Amino acid sequence: MSFNVELTPRMQELLAKPVAIFGYGVSGRSMAGLLARIGAEFVFYDTRGRNTVHVFDDASAANHSLVLFSPGFELSHPWLETARKCGCATMGELEFGAMFWNGPLVCVTGSNGKTTITELITSVINLSCGRAMAVGNIGRPLSDVALRSECEGRVAVCEVSSFQAESVEEMRMDTLIWVNFFNNHLDRHGGLRGYFEAKWRLVERLRGKELIVSRNVADAAERFGYTLPDFAQIVDPDSYVPWPMPKTSAFFPKRASLNLALVRRWWATSGRDPFVVKSAAESLHPLPHRLNPLPADKGITFWNDSKATNYEACIGALENFDSKVIWIGGGRDRGENPADLVAAIAPKIRMAILTGETACTLEKLFKERGVDCVCSPSLKDAITSAWENALEGENILFSPAHSSHDTFRDYTERGNFFESCVARLGALEGGLSAPQQ
Repeated sequence: MSFNVELTPRMQELLAKPVAIFGYGVSGRSMAGLLARIGAEFVFYDTRGRNTVHVFDDASAANHSLVLFSPGFELSHPWLETARKCGCATMGELEFGAMFWNGPLVCVTGSNGKTTITELITSVINLSCGRAMAVGNIGRPLSDVALRSECEGRVAVCEVSSFQAESVEEMRMDTLIWVNFFNNHLDRHGGLRGYFEAKWRLVERLRGKELIVSRNVADAAERFGYTLPDFAQIVDPDSYVPWPMPKTSAFFPKRASLNLALVRRWWATSGRDPFVVKSAAESLHPLPHRLNPLPADKGITFWNDSKATNYEACIGALENFDSKVIWIGGGRDRGENPADLVAAIAPKIRMAILTGETACTLEKLFKERGVDCVCSPSLKDAITSAWENALEGENILFSPAHSSHDTFRDYTERGNFFESCVARLGALEGGLSAPQQ
């Protein structure tokens, strides 16, 4: 049953033919659901998905006026180039979902920590008698909630990745919180400037005057020749006295206090009770694969930090340890300088166990600094090697600092595999059995 939605003449024209959807994943299926709610027809294109067309060429493009694409499709993807060449309008999932979202929209972006901040803001709004839901890159696309009756009257707190931000054109948001800016996705965006410019598109599309950024975002803007709006609020690392957090809180790690300060500033802009933020932060447990401890025999602790897909996240994780650790890292090269990573983390590592595409490069750099290291053919072998070399009471940190895409579908699959392998060692306290595969 389709919704009675008033479409612009341009959108009516674009929907006169079936819509092409690139990607049969979560984003693609969500866009299909929204199209169904407005009574539009669609065709899936995906080289791997079931019930999809595997080729998009000039003949295919003639059957469509509008192409919607998932974030995994780079703007230079041959299918998108074909679509544009043949006169099709192209639109990313976030842009399409925003067209049909009528409620308040709070966007969160950044290199690290944006998922946790998105969850915190959602919790804060709900605790204060509002109604909010977390959407976007956090796992539920905005197009999935648009035009759903049960979502009316809610605030959408939307995590936005650079992959989503790079294609937005008409989308408007009420609030933007830009958590931080570090080297990330350089392979996708052609360098650090391209990565910054992808995120800056969100600043240009603010309809409200709530823009909260960290100092290092402001510094990056100045470095690249961009000027923040006059209403932007810049949060310095020492602008707030850190709140003591319980160890069970996602904001217990040292670097989390700055991220929490951003939310404190946002919440205080209209004189709201700061202790609502404190209560929500204390209650928010660490999300999976973000420095989660797995206590083992002999006082050894494995740490699953699979979400650390860039250098800065790994460096931040190591700041939480007072003694040297056994570090398991490596993965797909994303265009960063590995010498920078090794220089930053070598003093905190007793032994490095390396996997993935970058293992050999990292091994050479660690050995130059006198750090004992081993290259392992797989993550499973790396875990076994770490356990065999661990001393009583030592920490084994899996914080890869690289993408998982050389071996795993994403950091979640990688983190689950890590925990499964640790459990199979039979080393965990309490005799934890391995998850079923």
